[in-house]
Amino acid sequence: MLKSAKATSPFKRSFLIMIRIKGVLVKRDLVKLFLILGLVSTLSARSMRDIASTAEDKRAFVLQEDAISIRGAYHASNGSLDLFNLNGNTEAGNIYSAINNATGLDFSVSYGLHRHISLYYNFQAFNINYAGEKLKNRQNDIYTRINFYDDPQSSFDDFSLDLGYIRNASTDLNPQIANLSDNSFYMRLLLGSRFQNALLNFYMGFKYSSIDTTLFSQDASRDEKAINIGITHTVEFSNFILDTGYEYLKLFSRESNVAENKSNQIITLKLSRAINDKLLIYIGESIMLNQFNGIIPYLYNAQTQSAFDKTYNYLSLGFVYNFGTSSLIKSSPNYGTSQCNSYRGESSSLFSFFGW
Repeated sequence: MLKSAKATSPFKRSFLIMIRIKGVLVKRDLVKLFLILGLVSTLSARSMRDIASTAEDKRAFVLQEDAISIRGAYHASNGSLDLFNLNGNTEAGNIYSAINNATGLDFSVSYGLHRHISLYYNFQAFNINYAGEKLKNRQNDIYTRINFYDDPQSSFDDFSLDLGYIRNASTDLNPQIANLSDNSFYMRLLLGSRFQNALLNFYMGFKYSSIDTTLFSQDASRDEKAINIGITHTVEFSNFILDTGYEYLKLFSRESNVAENKSNQIITLKLSRAINDKLLIYIGESIMLNQFNGIIPYLYNAQTQSAFDKTYNYLSLGFVYNFGTSSLIKSSPNYGTSQCNSYRGESSSLFSFFGW
């Protein structure tokens, strides 16, 4: 329900003033009032279901308690899949600019530990043609999401914090390129809002990375820091769910010899089809304006930095399966309300759980 003190008082004052000034303006103000209140009530409409996982996981909402979600995907990037010629061409004579064709698999599992706490783990195996070799990156990402505030009647009704650890590592490419790994700790603040058929989330985060690399028998190990801000949007229509996202990544504390490119931008687009009340299959596209800069930190070094001003993209095919979820999408045959329509009954806070 809308809070009348906030929603009506300003319009009520305007309405009374208009009556005093000129009677003909009353009708205009009433029309504006009803249009604005109608829009606000539409955007404030909340639903009757907890939110199930989709192809996008950067959102403020946690899984319902004891719910489990799994996601798997196949990734590929090559000339035939680069429909818009987004991937940068290799610079002649510089094999270290050659981040070319790639294939990969990932698997994710998430668990609703508590009404306000969810746990997430993601494993990704990415094989990248790099520096004339086949680089086999293995990424492990584990984090917990703590939901501090949940009020379905607020404009922004969920506030959460992610705390995580991520490791990238590859076997040695050759005796000259070895010890390829990085370890990162990160935190991410997320603010989310639920609409009738959509979710909107804003986030910002900080990441500290420790990088181990040996280049030509020289120790190229270093540390770097990064901040990121982003937005994700999920909307459902018919039997489909569209997840879109944008992130800006800014890197700093890099040494002067590896400071040529200090940012990246990541754009994601994923279209899912609901097979039943628990299963989604999806196709997606990920675009990075500066290749893997800041995403796989150890790939960026003094030899490769001049090549990281190129775009890179890859295609994904995957699925999402939700256990313990009553309904995934409102238009699935014989299944209740929208998965985006999330309502937990009343406002709550993690602080109240601890008696604060």
